[in-house]
Amino acid sequence: MRGGAEHHGSRAANPTASANASQAHEPFHPIEGVRIPPPRRRRGGGKKRREPLTPVQKEDTLSLVGRVVETFPSSTFKVELENGHTILASLAGRLRRFRIRITPGDDVDVELSPYDLTRGRITYRRQGRNA
Repeated sequence: MRGGAEHHGSRAANPTASANASQAHEPFHPIEGVRIPPPRRRRGGGKKRREPLTPVQKEDTLSLVGRVVETFPSSTFKVELENGHTILASLAGRLRRFRIRITPGDDVDVELSPYDLTRGRITYRRQGRNA
């Protein structure tokens, strides 16, 4: 029958395992005698490099120029387009984020969805008359 220490997986039972472990990592600093933690093992996380993204085509939107006629609450505006039509337009997220102020008389770029031509999104405030 085998001895208890050898049977339960002590390092002395496998001399090659202890020799490999001591070669792989030196537990003490050679000069100061300070214990150094073992090096961390990487497991493949982190950022993955991708190919540069090509600009994705947005849904087909109509881009038109208009002039703000009237303002309503919650960043909604009545805009008269160059072709004479009047639409309701709200501010795009970037204009809200940077708090771009729009007043009646400002020239603006508007994007319209082809599904509802009476509502739009103001994407840019042009420098012009009331800029």
